Amino acid sequence: AICSLDAGGHVVTWNAGAARIKGYDGDEIIGCHFSIFYTSEARAAGKPEQILETLRRDGRFEDEGWRVRKDGSRFWANVVMTALRDDSGEIAGFAKVTRDLTARRDADANERALAREQAARAASEKVAADLAHLNRVSALFIADPSRLEAILAEIVDAAIAVAGADLGNIQLLDVDATRLRICAQRGFSDEWVAFWNGFTAGEGACGTALARRERVIVEDVEASPIFAGRPSLEVQREAGVRAIVSIPVVSRTGNSLGMLSTHHREPHCPDEATLRTLELLACHAADIIERARAVAAAAAIREQHERANRAKSDFLAKMSHELRTPLNSIIGFSEILGDETAGPLNPKQHRYVSNVLVSGRNLLELINDILDLSKVEAGRMEVA
Repeated sequence: AICSLDAGGHVVTWNAGAARIKGYDGDEIIGCHFSIFYTSEARAAGKPEQILETLRRDGRFEDEGWRVRKDGSRFWANVVMTALRDDSGEIAGFAKVTRDLTARRDADANERALAREQAARAASEKVAADLAHLNRVSALFIADPSRLEAILAEIVDAAIAVAGADLGNIQLLDVDATRLRICAQRGFSDEWVAFWNGFTAGEGACGTALARRERVIVEDVEASPIFAGRPSLEVQREAGVRAIVSIPVVSRTGNSLGMLSTHHREPHCPDEATLRTLELLACHAADIIERARAVAAAAAIREQHERANRAKSDFLAKMSHELRTPLNSIIGFSEILGDETAGPLNPKQHRYVSNVLVSGRNLLELINDILDLSKVEAGRMEVA
């Protein structure tokens, strides 16, 4: 659409393209101010006057925006206006070229909407995949919490998948809570593992996260002060590591247990949703580690009790044998003496022998009761 305006902004000429786009015939639009093509909001804001000021100052104006047709409908237009000057250099009017970009704008909007929909679908699928990883870890934990190494290896796999990383590992603090040791990893060489085993707080991304008790993100090891001028930089180069995320593994009571780390072979900056999922995996790891340690401690205590019970049973069995043999002899000889088989006894002797016999039988009954109790505790005798 091409038309010309006088110096005051009134339509002077009007071509067929302008009539087709804007709906006005030449005889009904010529002489009208060009502000008629603008929305009421633009007119109220004084945009047509601002455009004329720009044209008088700069000689040219261009923009995109909503314009209005004769029937009141709107269309998205690209407008280029140029000042026309007379022989003396004074502005005599303006040339105005308008293009209808509504179809292109709608197509761009549809493309953006499609891109948003695809991004939302991808995000939804990622969330579903992340939840599947978490559910698998939880299922392994519930099925057998004692399989600590296997479950932690599964967490490393889940972290790598969630972060879209290339490598990963979990480190646990040693008994004095000062050094990190790798207990599960994916993708690293033995030399890399040997180098990083035993690192303390403040060293590398994992040690820095341990010292700060917060996640550490290294987008590029080549530009990170954590690795600058240190032997660890060359180790990361040899492993092909460029980016690292280290998440502290902390118990519900606030005790540091270790570190969950993912690694990329290219510079990388994770989004917040990924970081939150990694932190959730670190929480899972902390629960699993504490539960496994509690199970191991309970098993050790149970084994200790069982050893004590076995030692007690062995002692009672030996004691009963060692005591009952001479005691049966005492009871037997007391019965012989009491029957006067070996000769007559006076009343005083009868009383003494009777006391020995009663005491011996009482002691034998007590020993038998103790032995029976040990058998019941050991599960070798049923109580009726």
